[in-house]
Amino acid sequence: MGLLNIADLKPGMTVARDVTGKNGRMLLPKGLTLTEAHLRVFNIWGVTEAEVYGASRDEASEAALDAIDAGVLKAAASQAALMFSASNTDHPAVSELLRLRVIELAETAATADQANQAGPAGPVKEADQGDPPPAPSSPEALLAGDQDMGSFPEVYFELQKALDDPGSSDAHIADIIGRDPGLTARLLKLANSPLYGFSSRIDSLARGVMMIGGRELFQLALGLTVIDKFKDVPPGLLSARQVWEHAIGCAVFARVLAVHARNLSHDRLFVAGLLHDLGRLVMLKKIPRHMARIVKTAQSERIPLHLAEKRHLGYDHAELGRALMRKWRLPPVLCEIVAAHHEPETAADVPEAALIHLADLMAVSAGDGSLCVPRLSPAAWDQLGLSVSVLAVALSQAKRQMREMVASFLDRI
Repeated sequence: MGLLNIADLKPGMTVARDVTGKNGRMLLPKGLTLTEAHLRVFNIWGVTEAEVYGASRDEASEAALDAIDAGVLKAAASQAALMFSASNTDHPAVSELLRLRVIELAETAATADQANQAGPAGPVKEADQGDPPPAPSSPEALLAGDQDMGSFPEVYFELQKALDDPGSSDAHIADIIGRDPGLTARLLKLANSPLYGFSSRIDSLARGVMMIGGRELFQLALGLTVIDKFKDVPPGLLSARQVWEHAIGCAVFARVLAVHARNLSHDRLFVAGLLHDLGRLVMLKKIPRHMARIVKTAQSERIPLHLAEKRHLGYDHAELGRALMRKWRLPPVLCEIVAAHHEPETAADVPEAALIHLADLMAVSAGDGSLCVPRLSPAAWDQLGLSVSVLAVALSQAKRQMREMVASFLDRI
């Protein structure tokens, strides 16, 4: 008898203890045999682990590793170790993410028969254009004088006003969004994506507001509007699409983890994840030559990108993101989540910052290996009250959503 992560549960196993959902609802009584249908229900109701007869977590982990060729596994372990070289792998949560990454890299290499190609990308070569001019000395100085950066579409504030008015109807909210046909089409595409998983198609904004909620659509509209403001970022060592793909990964992880975390306001976590690296896009757009040197430093020295930013500029993308969001008059709590996602202990009264911190770390660890996984804040982990077993579940659930989310959000980048 042993306790297994949901990712390790298989049809045919027999549960050794009643399985209940996060709300205490009975899902499967002791003694019954698992089926694929049971496993789907467990995912929907937030089950992260179950006790079964004849297996243990260690045995399941060993079985996953034993099925992989030793040479492939060694190459994957070497690649993963390099990715996590700047992180605190002595922490149980980081150790688990490292283990999961080794398995994923090895399985991918074995499937593609690319074991000899395993290894993170080395520093990207780019022609040296000489020393760039001095960078602005502060986030505020970098944003000064840019009219486009200093304004935000008025429709956002109209929506915010309508949502704050108890007398506003769903039809009124849908009417405001509907004034932008492009935004309407993209929101409907998102509403019909795996992010929500509705069984019937949502074919109008009015139905979308009814099914998803006006405030949720408002958050999604915010994310899509911000993406449109950075369509013209020049290509370089780090592209705008790479930044957005990482941001979408963070947003999806945030949404998945929120189901398991305690005492959090879930409604803004997806958009907080989506906007957490907003400042990095500003750097790519306004100081691309400095950003090229920052990326080279991070890759050659195997340090997290935000530390290389601070070394070169004296501030990082989190501080710059907060400065821009304040100029746009976005909600203060959202500004603080973005500002604190690398140092969540500085925003102890905003617990969502701890979750975005973890979601960001997971998104980096699940990436292509070109960036180092940052350190996990032990205080943030403790604040969330999560079990290590949640990580494998979140990884499994998020992977199913990311591809559709990238297609939905980045169709114009």
